Amino acid sequence: MYDGIRIPVAGIKDVSFINASNPYLPEAYHLLLGMQDGQVLHIPAGNDRTLAAELAGQLRELIG
Repeated sequence: MYDGIRIPVAGIKDVSFINASNPYLPEAYHLLLGMQDGQVLHIPAGNDRTLAAELAGQLRELIG
């Protein structure tokens, strides 16, 4: 669920993550979900790079 909206796994086309911080704030990672309809969802994943990478990997496994 993202922002109260259920995201079907079948609707996800690609998964990645980025460091979305600016020079004045601590690292803030986001998962990027590329959807089948062309939309890209930015989901905050905290400030732990390892966790963000692991979450992205788990989502990639789900979408095959």
